[in-house]
Amino acid sequence: MQDIGLLTSEHFKKSSVIVIGKVELDSDGAGNFQIIPDVTNFYINTNIEDEVSRFCAYSFSVTFLNTDDKYLPWNTPSAFHNWLKQGRRVKIYGGIKGVKYDDKSLYSGSEDTSPKGIFFKPDGSKVYIAGDQNVKIFQYSLSTPWDISTATYDSKFKDVSSENSYLYGLFFKPDGSKVYILGWMTPETIFQYSLSTPWDISTASYDSKSFY
Repeated sequence: MQDIGLLTSEHFKKSSVIVIGKVELDSDGAGNFQIIPDVTNFYINTNIEDEVSRFCAYSFSVTFLNTDDKYLPWNTPSAFHNWLKQGRRVKIYGGIKGVKYDDKSLYSGSEDTSPKGIFFKPDGSKVYIAGDQNVKIFQYSLSTPWDISTATYDSKFKDVSSENSYLYGLFFKPDGSKVYILGWMTPETIFQYSLSTPWDISTASYDSKSFY
């Protein structure tokens, strides 16, 4: 992802309309959007082409508390924008900045192909992954703290399948002496484990304590 730079009022001086809210489009139509109460008309288009057709602008007056569906015809690409009521104002905040992807990653598929949760040791030297495929917690060490690309598997894990059939998350006590896992059962349950050696997941044992 590239840095999108700062968003300032200069971006809006060349247009008679103001972009407000967010539109997410999928191949089957608009996924969701947000409208502020001062918008009188809402237009949706996109320049993302489908194999057979494209979205076109479609104007409708916004009626709040109206649950009727609004359908958008397919046709010409453009952009999306809102019209404000006369006399209304919108604050434009500067300093909005995008983030850059570091192009660093950790592949955990050798241990589990369905990771559902992640937790970092506070100093960034270790990371723990909750694997739903094997219902185990896996431990990795980072040679450079917080740099996920330097992670290596410690060959240490905790099998929690005896307590739960699905593993969806984990959280450690700040001193590493306990770990809590979220299991998806009937009903959803949190299980507590104690680590005889803090931060060593292989030393975890079930405390026979749970919450649902």
